[in-house]
Amino acid sequence: MRIRAPHIAAIAAVTLTAADALAKTELPQLDSSSFGNQLFWLGITFVTLYLIVRNMVVPNIASVLDSRAETIADAIAKAEAFKRHADEAKGGAEAGSQHARNRAAELLATAQADAAKHHADALAGLNATLATESDAAQATITKAVAAANTELEQAAAGLARTIAEKLLGSTVDEASVKAAISSKKAA
Repeated sequence: MRIRAPHIAAIAAVTLTAADALAKTELPQLDSSSFGNQLFWLGITFVTLYLIVRNMVVPNIASVLDSRAETIADAIAKAEAFKRHADEAKGGAEAGSQHARNRAAELLATAQADAAKHHADALAGLNATLATESDAAQATITKAVAAANTELEQAAAGLARTIAEKLLGSTVDEASVKAAISSKKAA
């Protein structure tokens, strides 16, 4: 709302009327005869306070605000530097971690290859040992079978000779018994 000249006149009239009424109550600042003097000192006081505020208070406040702005700017710069440092450290840690993972994978692959080679070598050695032992066992079995057959033939020859002698009542020579067993064995 704008104050216009008629408003000012009305306010001045009310003020002067109120001042005259209050002057009777002995308030010197409301005495209309001293308004000029009061307005003069009000102007001097206002200008003096204005100059004090402008030259002393405002610069102090401005310096505090500038100092605060600098402190905030420094804190932001430090925070950004710490963030960059943290990002670099994070990148370094991730690179180190990736390198460690790669190295672990290489070591694991090498260990698996070594284990597979060792397993293949052990299996080949076992197969060779088993083949050798199997051949030796086969040879032993073959010898045992041959020895058993020989003993069986001898026992059969002895038994056949004894039976023939009991049946015929005469002695049978060993060569003829062996010849008879061999001919029956071949047939």
